[in-house]
Amino acid sequence: MLATNNIDKKIITLLPALSAQQKKAVLTVVKTFVEAHAEAWDEDAYTQEMNKRCADFENGTTETFTIEEAIAAAKASFSEKLKNTNAL
Repeated sequence: MLATNNIDKKIITLLPALSAQQKKAVLTVVKTFVEAHAEAWDEDAYTQEMNKRCADFENGTTETFTIEEAIAAAKASFSEKLKNTNAL
């Protein structure tokens, strides 16, 4: 939280030094970040997807993996990629 306060203070301190055109550019960038975050985190869509995944798991209609299986598959895939690029 302290780091955020320092960043906020720095932004507030630097804003008066910007021209109106520069402030508009900064605003555009900030809006882009906020809109991208809002689109990525649509709570209703997220909740629906999680409910669907839970139901699929409970009904046995989806294939599940243990963490050990996932790690082994990732390692095997990486090793195969290295072999294909002659890096090994």
